[in-house]
Amino acid sequence: MRKALVRAYMSSANLGPGFDILAVALDAFYDEVEVRVVGEGLSRISLSVGGKYGSQVPAGEDNAVLAPIEKALEIAGEKLQLEVTLNKGVPPGRGLGSSGASSAAAARAVSEILGGVFRDSELVYIAGEGERKVSGEPHYDNVSASLLGGFVLVSPGESVRASRIPGGEGFSFLLAIPEIQVPPKKTGHARSVIPRQVSLADYIANSSSLAKLILGIVTNNPKLAGEGMMDRIVEPARERAGLIPLYSEVKNNALKAGAYGVVVSGAGPSILILADREIHGELRNMLTEIYAKRGYKATIVSATPAPGARVIIG
Repeated sequence: MRKALVRAYMSSANLGPGFDILAVALDAFYDEVEVRVVGEGLSRISLSVGGKYGSQVPAGEDNAVLAPIEKALEIAGEKLQLEVTLNKGVPPGRGLGSSGASSAAAARAVSEILGGVFRDSELVYIAGEGERKVSGEPHYDNVSASLLGGFVLVSPGESVRASRIPGGEGFSFLLAIPEIQVPPKKTGHARSVIPRQVSLADYIANSSSLAKLILGIVTNNPKLAGEGMMDRIVEPARERAGLIPLYSEVKNNALKAGAYGVVVSGAGPSILILADREIHGELRNMLTEIYAKRGYKATIVSATPAPGARVIIG
């Protein structure tokens, strides 16, 4: 029986000024997808979902893993009966690229089953179909990071391209993940509040930040990268809409305590903090207290850039 088991890590998209084009894979959480061939000549996929967060995602046709597998089989012209198991380890609805990790693992696993027939660029497109199923449109930044690992730059368009950005391997992050109720279709709602027109001054400021951020990554300079994690367009709009609890308070206090940069992780409500490992303990205690004083529970975890989706068994 042919089978493949693939692990794909979570991702944090945007990184401040890089809306829809930048993301990083992080090792705090991961999903695993196993695909087993149980028959041929007929296309049929059965899915079982488990893991710590398995009960929080659909177990049927709306699950993110199915669309990439179906698209891969369609492109390859294969008809297979498959048994698919998702071990859900990335918390959904927190801005941590949860569906992107599932989609990336599924795309890599089915490619392995088919003999590794797809290039990375094709896998990005295939994995994007899982995001389309869940969110209504593909978010290639998340799936690209989970597929390729580390920091990625996405060139959107009819023919999407994703490139790994060299550098940043020694960067360390904290994730502040508040335990709050998020609205259905949270990502769509978060995108709806983004302004469709921006001032020239904000455009220039964000362009400068983006250049600093990428230069900081490729030169392994977390201080410079942190200076570039400043967004004057998307994050302020989402904060005004009440989508990111305590963002300004968390950001200001973390920066005063020595963090290099603070941004919203994806569409939130999680917050991503770039800071030297030596101050993670201090920051964790401080952030836990900030959330607790306002009546929130929050998980604070350390993370470093993760490798791309990889075959564990295949």
